[in-house]
Amino acid sequence: MKHDQRPKQQPSQTPLAPAALPLARPQAGNPLTGHSYAAGQALQSMQTVTQEPRPRPEQSSLQRDAQALHAQHGDALAQAAAQARVPVVGLAAIVLAEQHFLPAKVDERMPLRFEPYPFWLATGRWLVDSHKDQAAEYRALAEAQQVDPQAAMQATRMGIGQLSGAEAQAAGYASATAMHDALAADAGAQVRALGAVAAADAALGDALRAEDWRAVADLRAGPAAGALGYDDALAGFASSYKTWAGGGGDDDTGKPRKPRR
Repeated sequence: MKHDQRPKQQPSQTPLAPAALPLARPQAGNPLTGHSYAAGQALQSMQTVTQEPRPRPEQSSLQRDAQALHAQHGDALAQAAAQARVPVVGLAAIVLAEQHFLPAKVDERMPLRFEPYPFWLATGRWLVDSHKDQAAEYRALAEAQQVDPQAAMQATRMGIGQLSGAEAQAAGYASATAMHDALAADAGAQVRALGAVAAADAALGDALRAEDWRAVADLRAGPAAGALGYDDALAGFASSYKTWAGGGGDDDTGKPRKPRR
């Protein structure tokens, strides 16, 4: 059976959403549920894959990435984790996993990812984003802003923690645009915002404290988590960050330690 994998595009018109996607809009959900790769569940019915599952990173890559993150943001992660009362390895694992799944960076701008599906839910307009690289993400966001600036920011995940614009208030900002501007100006703010979301979302905080990576994956990546291997990536990066920075258990203070020998 053949499946219509892409929306038909009329000349000089923005593509509409694929016909196989549900037309009824879902009920308003919890604004603290994260970016959730919302299109994953809908697209499963079309037998299409918008992003191939990434293989679990090699151990050498895990250690290298954990070391780099600890060197650059170790103190900020420890402070954010202490304020959120979660293990620092949990926040580090989210950052490292998101870094693993992001398209390759091509410049020094804040990493972001525009999600066409939530934008369609808000506007009825389907804007295709290939997720090829960061340049493509910024182009997609700019195009979406021409249609609806507020919805565009709401549908964009921002910073090293890849927080959704819908999480702006949980992160401590008045709007998605205010969060974007603050995070773009300060990498430390990106870490603090992730900690604020972990503190505001009781389910996420509990999952991080229990090191329940499947639950964390479901909360942060939603229906596509299993197919993407997001939980495996979280587990691997958490283990590597523990090895490099030390600690992470229930009695951990969140303060980075010297690497274990």
